[in-house]
Parts: sequence; structure tokens; C-alpha cells
Amino acid sequence: MDTKLLIELFGYLGSVLVIISMLMTSVKKLRILNMTGSLIFTIYAIIIHSYPTALLNSFLVIINLMHLIRMAKAEKREKIFDINHGTASHKEEPSKD
Repeated sequence: MDTKLLIELFGYLGSVLVIISMLMTSVKKLRILNMTGSLIFTIYAIIIHSYPTALLNSFLVIINLMHLIRMAKAEKREKIFDINHGTASHKEEPSKD
């Protein structure tokens, strides 16, 4: 397979992941898929020398990562609060994906 075609397919993969991420009902899944698609698209943009596109998508990766870290910390605090107050509830988002 031609290298140029593989590079183009790699770019399309990033785009498709970003589009699919917008269909997620779970914010966590949305962030993970969007970050993955943005990372792939960042790499693709660097390969084709589209630096403004690479810059934009690298910021999207950072923003998604920051939100995922914030969400993980909030989940950890919630679990500690539940343990300290003697509750055993596990709050999960309803899965509709």
C-alpha cells in the first residue's frame, strides 16, 4: 500500500474518532475518544506540515486530558466521601452507547 494513502487513512481515522466522540452520552467516553482522535490528527497534521491544525489539535488533547484528570480526582474524592460516611453506593453513568 502506498505511504501517501496510509497517511491519508491515518488522518481520516483521527477525524472519524472525533466525530464518533460527539455521539457519546458518557462524558468520560467522549473525552477519551476525542483526545485519541485529536492526538492522531495532531500527528497527521505534523506529517503533512499543517502546523496550525497540529497546534489546534494538540490543545484539544491537553484540554481533554485536563478534564479527564479533574474527573478522576472528583471520582476519587467521591469514593473517599462515601467510605468515610459508611455508604457503599457506586455511582455510575447510565450506559447508552
